[in-house]
Amino acid sequence: MGYFFYCPFLLDLFKPESELQNRLFYTLQRDVDNRKNAVNDFFSGIRIGDSKPLSLEKITLCQKIDVHWKGRKNKINVLREALKPATIATFDLEIDTDCVKTPVNEILADINKMYDKYTDAFKIKFEEKIKNEEKIKNYEAIGEQNLAENEALIYLGGGVGFPTKTLVYALYEHYDDGALCTAKILQHFFPEEKHQSFTQKTLISPKVFKCTEYQGKCYEMGRCKIKLEEKKI
Repeated sequence: MGYFFYCPFLLDLFKPESELQNRLFYTLQRDVDNRKNAVNDFFSGIRIGDSKPLSLEKITLCQKIDVHWKGRKNKINVLREALKPATIATFDLEIDTDCVKTPVNEILADINKMYDKYTDAFKIKFEEKIKNEEKIKNYEAIGEQNLAENEALIYLGGGVGFPTKTLVYALYEHYDDGALCTAKILQHFFPEEKHQSFTQKTLISPKVFKCTEYQGKCYEMGRCKIKLEEKKI
């Protein structure tokens, strides 16, 4: 959970267990004497099982690719095991309604709000460049989809990028402030990359967009559509 909860409200920007974290997630009051006890965690009411078996034909190795703001593509010597595009994986999701009072449709709506904010604050700035960049052939453009009430767009897995794993942009009303805070965090961990000076000029952070390639096409890493269906038991 190291840098999931950084925000301007913390006196210590890099303190991993913050009062903000406690207020947001440790809300169940099962152990009133120790609020940080995991039994108080809101997310203990959401349990996700293993997926049903997948054929090895659905799995591939994808190269890590950093796409820079002006369209330059940097292929990293790292391969990730990944599911091929359009693969369907089925999981059991159990929600304890004694802990989680939020209706499922509202949870999905919130996931889509997070996706939309990520798109507007960060992703769109790269896609506009990528689509017009001849060096990056066959980019699978991400258009708006007609989602059903029981569907949402989300990023899963490793190598999908800092903004998809954190709440920094969601904590700010203005995207520019989210970018500046993100740059400050990344500067702390990677001072040699000069994140803050880059973001002060461009109001973009992080500096790269996480992609990969499959069968000659460039894809976002980890972008998925989830669909919830009630299971009768």
